[in-house]
Amino acid sequence: MYMDEYKRWMEAELEDFDLKAELQTIEGDEDAIADRFAVALKFGTAGLRGTLGAGTNRMNIWVVRQATQGIADWVKTQGGTQTVAISYDSRLKGWDFAKAAAGVLAANGIKVRIYDALNPVPALSFATRYYNCNAGIMVTASHNPAKYNGYKAYGPDGCQMTDDAVAVVYDVIQKTDVLTGAKYISFASGVSKGLIKFVGDGCKRAFFDAVESHQVRPGLAKDAGLKLVYTPLNGTGLVPVTTVLKDIGITDITIVPEQEYPNGYFTTCSYPNPEIYAAMEMGVNLAKEVGADLLLATDPDADRVGIAMKCPDGSYELVTGNEMGVLLLKTGRLQVHRLYAAREPRGRALRRRDERDPHGLQVDRRPDRRPRGGRGSRALHLRLRRVLRLPGRPVRPRQGRRHRLHAHLRDGRLLQKHRLLHQAAS
Repeated sequence: MYMDEYKRWMEAELEDFDLKAELQTIEGDEDAIADRFAVALKFGTAGLRGTLGAGTNRMNIWVVRQATQGIADWVKTQGGTQTVAISYDSRLKGWDFAKAAAGVLAANGIKVRIYDALNPVPALSFATRYYNCNAGIMVTASHNPAKYNGYKAYGPDGCQMTDDAVAVVYDVIQKTDVLTGAKYISFASGVSKGLIKFVGDGCKRAFFDAVESHQVRPGLAKDAGLKLVYTPLNGTGLVPVTTVLKDIGITDITIVPEQEYPNGYFTTCSYPNPEIYAAMEMGVNLAKEVGADLLLATDPDADRVGIAMKCPDGSYELVTGNEMGVLLLKTGRLQVHRLYAAREPRGRALRRRDERDPHGLQVDRRPDRRPRGGRGSRALHLRLRRVLRLPGRPVRPRQGRRHRLHAHLRDGRLLQKHRLLHQAAS
């Protein structure tokens, strides 16, 4: 069956020259053909993600069109504005996939708000809510290697689509022929018909304002004299991150030159994940050279941040997500000590809320699962419920994604190996 599908693709007008060239290259190689056509990428709550290339098991414009037809059919059942927001990052074929998605939506009579330049996931999520969209689409494979690209779908609240919505979309995808099933008009036709419009400057500025409104200590950065090194890892972070930093008063920013501008090949690090040292190495070296106080790095779609801080001995140490969560607790640090000191029996959960925190920060204290060593440990669960909302917009129940950080505490010690974090939070 997969050989028949391969032949069908060979005979089709694929539009993308790279796809035809790849199919000709693997002619006669049954294993390579099976790898591309024996199965199809499956659409789930995280959307699609796969290696770039030809076939149903690869990311290409045809698989993107097929998936977008599923989104379109779901949107048409939702009422509302019948609008979808689209963004993309620096990955290979990102703009092509974004235009392909816009063309399918426009062909289905659905309005599109698409960014005119690459923008990160948080900006897409914000635009989805700003324009009261039914859904959002982000073309990205997050921090995966360069050979990957992906397609994430978001609901009207700017969060990943629910399981129920995904089930409807996937059912439509299953019934849509990958080459002929999706409705499609060209990007230019969609623009001329008024169905495709670019995200406006008002939305972009509102996004920055919303981010800046969530400063923990407004005005502190302006007088701190902070010397900072930043790397977007050749992704989308350069403009939004530096804009926000400068707006809040941080002007001494040095960008890692080799990683400053978008480059979907990610030639400076094969795995652009800012949580690992290999991706941060060039930034750390530059920080040492210029004597920076702090190093920041974002992954290609800028929804993940890596941090390295200067220690008293001049070295730089990476800050984990758990440690960053502790810093974000603000006045919650004493509460964390108090919760741990209580030492309630195993199996019982203690939950308190700091009512002084307008963002509803919640601290959960629960026994952790038994580790492999056989001895039980305790874990602190920090639920950060900070969600960017438009001014005056009502708060909907359970809106936004809940982030849970597991900061393991032993013997009442709160991350003692990083005392500098305590100083920064005090």
